[in-house]
Amino acid sequence: MTLVADPFGSLEGLPNLLAGHALGRFQAVVVFVGVNDAVTLTSEKSWERNMGRLLRSLERDTLDSTNIYVMGIQPIRTVPVFDSLLGSVANTHARRLNVRTERVCRTVPHSVYLPLTDNAFIVSGRYLNSTDYRLWGEFLADEMAARLDLVRDRHGSNMVSPVQITAPPEVEAGVESHLRETRYDPVLALAQQSFGTESAAFVLRDHSGLRVVASVGPTGVNPARSDSMSATVVIQPGALVVGDTETDERFRGKPYVTGPPFMRFFAGFPIESPSGERIGILCVFDPKPRSRADTDIVLLRQLALIIQHELQAIRS
Repeated sequence: MTLVADPFGSLEGLPNLLAGHALGRFQAVVVFVGVNDAVTLTSEKSWERNMGRLLRSLERDTLDSTNIYVMGIQPIRTVPVFDSLLGSVANTHARRLNVRTERVCRTVPHSVYLPLTDNAFIVSGRYLNSTDYRLWGEFLADEMAARLDLVRDRHGSNMVSPVQITAPPEVEAGVESHLRETRYDPVLALAQQSFGTESAAFVLRDHSGLRVVASVGPTGVNPARSDSMSATVVIQPGALVVGDTETDERFRGKPYVTGPPFMRFFAGFPIESPSGERIGILCVFDPKPRSRADTDIVLLRQLALIIQHELQAIRS
């Protein structure tokens, strides 16, 4: 599974976000877009035109057996920040855009429109929790399962077997190509945006110790050094959340706290090998302290698992 995301993006910019990704590896592509377009009142004609371009591009770049699932725009007032009069206006506009989406999907082979209702969302607070993700997953699974079991050739009605996806070749120890490193950037960008931190990083442990594979935002002193919080996460089970490093005797006085990147807040979750060994972490950090209670550990774990699955696919 690969996640390509931009929390502040729009439908118009989605093709550029997907550029460079090998979409031919997948049996299914799920498109979830539109909240920002609904809030900014993107014109219906522009939306329909851009949706058509996106779906035709996906049709061209994916396998003959790939289904493209386009999710309806999330009911805007289920987003806590938009649960207001402004949200009501955007909600009405979202319904109009959804009508256009459904119309476009009917014209593009193997594009499936999946409408979302208020029942598909639980307004559980500022951040989503595991119940929200499970509800979305069950909704998608029910819709996708039958189509993934047997799929149709786009050029006829005969049923064909699902295409087997082969894993990338083994990555040599201590060596990853530029492509391998940048493939994690969308997840790190999502982590940075979701937690509102200045920086996020993926740290991996190999034969030479800890090293930063990919990062967004300033990292200052190497966050993978042996006395770092990253090293602490690797050797302990579960997440590590430090609301204020200056009040934690383990970390206050460390160079990454007293100097760049002036790490006052830190949250990290371990990444494991198939055998259960902790081999790395996903972490977010910021120069401003914050309450540990406001940190969504469930979301951090979900993002770490995305990297974990991607890493295992590369090395399988």
